[in-house]
Amino acid sequence: MLRVTIHTDGACKGNPGDAGVGVVIKDETGTIIREIAEYIGKTTNNEAEYIALLVGLREAVLLEASEVLVKTDSELMARQLNGQYQVKSPKLINLYQEAVEVLRGFKKARILHVMREENSRADALANEGVKKKNKPKPPATAKEPKPATTPKLIEPKPREEAVIAETPKPVVKEQVAPTVSVITETPTFPTARLSSPAGSELILVNGDCIAGMRSLIDDGSIDVVVTSPPYNLGISYSEYDDTSSREEYLQWMDEWAIEVKRVLDAKGSFFLNVGSKPTDPYVPFDLLGVMRKHFALQNTIYWVKSIAILKSEVGDYPGIISDVVVGHYKPINSKRFVNDCAEFIFHFTHNNDVELDRKAIGVPYQDKTNIKRWGSGESAVHCRGNTWFIPYDTINSSEKDRPHPASFPIDLPRRCIRLHGKEKTGRVLDPFLGIGTSALACAELGIDFMGFEMAEDYFAISEDRVKTACKPIPTLDL
Repeated sequence: MLRVTIHTDGACKGNPGDAGVGVVIKDETGTIIREIAEYIGKTTNNEAEYIALLVGLREAVLLEASEVLVKTDSELMARQLNGQYQVKSPKLINLYQEAVEVLRGFKKARILHVMREENSRADALANEGVKKKNKPKPPATAKEPKPATTPKLIEPKPREEAVIAETPKPVVKEQVAPTVSVITETPTFPTARLSSPAGSELILVNGDCIAGMRSLIDDGSIDVVVTSPPYNLGISYSEYDDTSSREEYLQWMDEWAIEVKRVLDAKGSFFLNVGSKPTDPYVPFDLLGVMRKHFALQNTIYWVKSIAILKSEVGDYPGIISDVVVGHYKPINSKRFVNDCAEFIFHFTHNNDVELDRKAIGVPYQDKTNIKRWGSGESAVHCRGNTWFIPYDTINSSEKDRPHPASFPIDLPRRCIRLHGKEKTGRVLDPFLGIGTSALACAELGIDFMGFEMAEDYFAISEDRVKTACKPIPTLDL
């Protein structure tokens, strides 16, 4: 009786695009007995995952294995095979049915969802397969959907009892689907839990945001998400490689956006800060296209980091008595491009129907007679609009005072949270914590917070900054 462990992975350069599959098969001792890297033509990433599974299962059949343990980092495929997620795509339905057919042939079978790090060899082989491009012949040919209903899979047993029951010998021609158990390993992360002076809980997690959100955050439990992911512009971070292909970058953006959508409350707000550079101006718009699949764009806000107002251009405007040039930016030494002094803040919601506290970040009327004219009642402020001037603090040393190459000022998350409505914000999430600026804003506002940061050095800095902010201020007895 041969028992094997099968690691499978599918890779796709573009979605759809050139795709490859990687398979690693090990015996009971952990010895690798097969490695497969194949190019399968142009397909989608999800199809590639299923085809990789079929390649591995069929190889196990050739090895005459009786029991198989499949390890995959595709949670979607694992949960579909378990019956927890529905299979809606016609292409995936065919591949799903084929996988179930092959699984029926084993005495015991289970699907184990693992983190990507544990599946690294299969991932490397899948990428090797993409590079081959020689006589593409997908090992799994999609069949027409069968008129029969999708096989019903038995609910998985608890983790400690996750053993697949033997397929009973049929006494009639009707086949019985095997039990497929999906075990999702819950990763552990270094975590700092702090309490702000206002009593809010601040949780900082040193780990991947996708894995962290999946294992640590319940559906619909976040009121506001405010974050600024890497921009894919070749910025020099301490650990993250910002030079991946645009296709890989956008696929990754899509993965964490799915989790943000899941955890965001039905009336929550998602504020996404993203910038560009003159030689690569499309990043915000490419990213916007990804987010459009999951959210409604309710507002587009322009974060102005530096502005020049000349007295000659405004005339006798109240309060402007001379030329004003304020803010900070990185000068661009070019004859083709102007200095880049602004970035986007995209405000997403689920259905474009979230009411905001616009006057919480309002600005005073220049002409006080407009207060009654515009029906503002007793309020002396009006909506700020979608241009936000938020300068960086002046610093003496970037290494000491701004150790992260792409951080934002604390007033950015502060304004986002207040615009959504401080009173209705119970918990804020920042998937890309950086050096903890969003956490500092929540500590100040007295709102619960959770943030994720992969880089150990940035995480340590954010922890130190938040600890400092949470220290009680000593009082003097007078």
